[in-house]
Amino acid sequence: MYISERHLHALFRDSGTSVTRYLMGRRLDRAHRDLTDPRQAHVSIADIASQVGFKCPKHFTKTFKAKFGVSPREHRTTTAAAA
Repeated sequence: MYISERHLHALFRDSGTSVTRYLMGRRLDRAHRDLTDPRQAHVSIADIASQVGFKCPKHFTKTFKAKFGVSPREHRTTTAAAA
């Protein structure tokens, strides 16, 4: 992006969030979408977690539940049952 790391962090600070929180939110949103995508029903939750940048499935589950209020498995099951 041709800006310094310091400048990037300053831009995010002015927006009320951090680079890390922004990226984590984007990763979780992508995982949320992927878990509801019927074309990815065959992909394991651990693989989806890995695809969005989580190295530890346990950390992914904890972080996902903190944001969405349900575990990734509950989310996938509920979504599949509603379809």
